[in-house]
Amino acid sequence: DRKAIDEAFTFIWEHIQTEQPGPSRVDAIHLAHAFVLQIPLVSDDRDLLEVAKTFDIQAMKSLDLLRLMVDC
Repeated sequence: DRKAIDEAFTFIWEHIQTEQPGPSRVDAIHLAHAFVLQIPLVSDDRDLLEVAKTFDIQAMKSLDLLRLMVDC
């Protein structure tokens, strides 16, 4: 998985730098992990959520996660 995460990071980071500036390098690392491991990402950062949407990474705001936990 490490190699796939590194490749995804490179692709996502290049996209951030050229198309959707805002998210940090650390944000790109988190997005790459979520993409490769197919796990949801929780953030209230609007820019990060937009990049997640671009790459079809499941992402939600913290209030959405709280609602999910209450419902369960």
